[in-house]
Amino acid sequence: MRADSPLWRVMGDPAQAQEAEALDRVRELLPDDGIARAWANVTFTDNDGRLNEVDVLALTRAGLTLIELKGWHGEITGDQQTWLHAGRVEANPRKLANLKAKRLASVLKDVARSAKAPASVVPFVDEAVVLHGRDSVVKLDGFGAEAVWSLDGFRVKGLGAGRAFSELLAQNNLRDPIDRARAKAIDHLMELAGLMPRVKQRMIGQYALDSGAPLEEGPGWQDFLVTHPQAKTKRRIRLFPIQKAPRERCGRALTSERHVSFGSPTGSSTPALSGRRSCLPPKRALRLSSVTTPRRSASATT
Repeated sequence: MRADSPLWRVMGDPAQAQEAEALDRVRELLPDDGIARAWANVTFTDNDGRLNEVDVLALTRAGLTLIELKGWHGEITGDQQTWLHAGRVEANPRKLANLKAKRLASVLKDVARSAKAPASVVPFVDEAVVLHGRDSVVKLDGFGAEAVWSLDGFRVKGLGAGRAFSELLAQNNLRDPIDRARAKAIDHLMELAGLMPRVKQRMIGQYALDSGAPLEEGPGWQDFLVTHPQAKTKRRIRLFPIQKAPRERCGRALTSERHVSFGSPTGSSTPALSGRRSCLPPKRALRLSSVTTPRRSASATT
């Protein structure tokens, strides 16, 4: 696909130079067939009010794919649950990508109903983890390597034959084909879904998020790692998103924050809930932070 194609939409700035290089390569591999189109560096709000950051959403004849780019170098080992890379244990990135894909599918179904579009227009949303760390060596087991692809030209070794990203793009979806008319209809649904640019540094009140990916999440909440603006210490902040509602209604949510020390948490076990509240549009409805003073446990004083 040409760099000036109107079907290639980069909605936010790449976080790093290597990500920009990977995005350029993804674009080059997309066909200029009038069907393929993509949205890069985007955020969408799911039906529970959570913000979901996505590297690339690519629509091709193969379907709609949510792509997680990983520029990890060196050796990558692991299984279906966890990966080991550079001495760190990471959750298999496919797990979060799969969750985001399901959330996006729900958003598109709701948007289609509201727009009175045929349900058949909404595509299945698949996920793919695309590795682009140059000369990295992948030693994942069979389950860990599912939905994992290597970006062409980056010399990622170990995934075996047939696992290049270009081969994913070349697949035909015989059960749920995407033609030009349907691609345009899906494009319209994506517009109605309200995709937003992914910002380089997301702020919650005065705190800067270290990463757009949550540390942990559960029903109705997401935990993020943030940096205190003056002390530069790391803190864990919990967001309680508000479900989508009509625009005339103003949602409220509460963020509680506690101190975190890695290895042995010393933060307050019961975060204070009496913070300042802010009335925001539904897509951004979050009660801004209330800070608890860390308590030292008895064991921490010895």
